[in-house]
Amino acid sequence: MSRLDPRRWALWSLPGGVLAYVVTVQVLAYAVLLATAVTTPVSARSWTWLGVLVVASVIHLEAAQGIERVRELAAEGTPYTHLQPVDRTNERHAEVIDSFDKA
Repeated sequence: MSRLDPRRWALWSLPGGVLAYVVTVQVLAYAVLLATAVTTPVSARSWTWLGVLVVASVIHLEAAQGIERVRELAAEGTPYTHLQPVDRTNERHAEVIDSFDKA
């Protein structure tokens, strides 16, 4: 069974009230999205701007990944702070973050 399998998501381990709240908010968000999509006309110009933004986002992400790779190589042998977020659900990562917060 893959980690991407929805049956293994931590979402299902939430208390009943919290799970109901999360699912309700998600369903309402999709309802608003659908209602907006149906009632709001989208022009060709809007699709063009969407395309420009998507292309710009991809270029930015690729450039940032390359810059991050160069920074990791340049920092060899020196203290280095990895700029990607740390998963605080991992107990060891939480301890390391807390130790930096106290320093």
